Amino acid sequence: MATKPCTLYLTTKFPPAAGGAGSTAYKLAEELSTKYEIIVVTTSGGVGSSNFKVKNIWTPSHSTLKSLCFTVGANILAVFERSDIIHFHDLSSCLGFLLTNWAVKKKTILKYGGDFVYEYLSHKQTKNWNPSLGVKAAWRYNFWSRFLTRIERAALTKVDHIYTNSEYGITLLRELGIDRDIGLIKNGVDLNLFNPERYDRAKIREELELSGVVYFTAARLVPWKGIDVLIEAFSSLKDDESTLLIGGSGPDEVRLKKLARHNERVKFIGSIPWMDMPRYLSAVDVYVLPSLFDWCPNSLLEAMAMGKNVIATSVGGVSEIIEDGVDGLLIPPANVSALVEALQRVKDMNLGKNARKKIEREYNWKEMVLKIDKLYEEVLQR
Repeated sequence: MATKPCTLYLTTKFPPAAGGAGSTAYKLAEELSTKYEIIVVTTSGGVGSSNFKVKNIWTPSHSTLKSLCFTVGANILAVFERSDIIHFHDLSSCLGFLLTNWAVKKKTILKYGGDFVYEYLSHKQTKNWNPSLGVKAAWRYNFWSRFLTRIERAALTKVDHIYTNSEYGITLLRELGIDRDIGLIKNGVDLNLFNPERYDRAKIREELELSGVVYFTAARLVPWKGIDVLIEAFSSLKDDESTLLIGGSGPDEVRLKKLARHNERVKFIGSIPWMDMPRYLSAVDVYVLPSLFDWCPNSLLEAMAMGKNVIATSVGGVSEIIEDGVDGLLIPPANVSALVEALQRVKDMNLGKNARKKIEREYNWKEMVLKIDKLYEEVLQR
């Protein structure tokens, strides 16, 4: 029997850690494991399956040291691990490739779906830094961010192929001076799993003890997700029967819970396993993405696939997903009054059918997998 080509996945985000990027990497590994041998290299705690292997790199809890230790350790391991392709699922994983690229004789692919410098400044809550300023402002914010941007650019020039999930990502790469071919592979949703007809909404609402209008958001609890803006806007509503569910965990959790401590209608429900997300989406009425900056968020795509009315901020790649007033509502970021107005208005709208059609047409999981499989084949033939 012929040996299957081996693909090494390097990713800082992988289940059980929260986040759409990790869930996508996990499901992609499952899907492609019939054709490729998949080995996932991730941080400590990442879980595997019977279809692919997982190798964990020990990392300290300190966020900066964690990223540094992982990217160096993972790329050193990649030098010695048998594989035909190295697939970097985020830019942070690729930075250590600057140290090892001379020793790597394998094809390399990078997904650019998030920016290391932007996330670094926002995680560190750098003095006077406002996450709503966006990626380009982060690149030139101070001496340290300009230095990190040079490292980021250098890493991008070393890989064989780059793809991103939005036109906005392509624009950013051009701004960074990357003038080579860049692929566009949009994120995809499993339309069978995220199908509203599969779920008994009334029964699930009863199980979750939900009543009235339920607003919902699910995200890593980090500063640029804008959850504080949503809490403030929701607390301004005069509807005592409505509820705000916040799913997710992260470094901003303590601050956000403190902000919402006087409003018993705001409920933090912790990280939601990806397979349980359709149940929650079935039970709620409105999905809200209040990000100060974002790319092509899976949570938004999944909510649209479930036929929900959605509200999102017109930032990054989000504006490419939603046509305002047709399949969702777009509002400016960090604008409490605009969000309050949208929360009140969206209850009486019926945008969910159009939202579902948009996902079926443009963000299909099967199509995404086929494109990545085709990319692997093309890279192996070069």
